[in-house]
Amino acid sequence: MTQMGVQKWRFALSNPAGYVNSTLAIANGMVYACSFDKMVYALDVQTGVKKWEFATANIINSSPAVADGIVYVKSNDACCIARPEVQQQ
Repeated sequence: MTQMGVQKWRFALSNPAGYVNSTLAIANGMVYACSFDKMVYALDVQTGVKKWEFATANIINSSPAVADGIVYVKSNDACCIARPEVQQQ
């Protein structure tokens, strides 16, 4: 949203049945989202364009954390995943 409350962009998940049930993380010009479609998404904060996505073995209902260029998430299979902050298409 802009400061005036206007929607700036929107992103559709890869799986229409998926949804985000956690807080987003914002770092280094990226928005990180974890979803029930077993995916971690990295989006450009200005445009909403997907920079990369990462599939996990189970749903994710926890929020991502970013530190020192690494994105950390915990999926429901009790696996902690660290993803380097790289730009992939």
